[in-house]
Amino acid sequence: MRRNRPLVIGISVGIITTLAILPETVQAPWRYVWLLLGGAVGAGLGWLVRRYLDRRPRP
Repeated sequence: MRRNRPLVIGISVGIITTLAILPETVQAPWRYVWLLLGGAVGAGLGWLVRRYLDRRPRP
């Protein structure tokens, strides 16, 4: 779980940010599409952070 922590945090932040930014006028089916896109962007950022942390030299 420790290795996947950046990925989980990234997905959570992506979904929460999408919920905060999404206007109320967006209809129901498109709201879920935007949530999926936000989660995917967060997962991508979490994956990049995990790769950076794995490549960093250990003290």
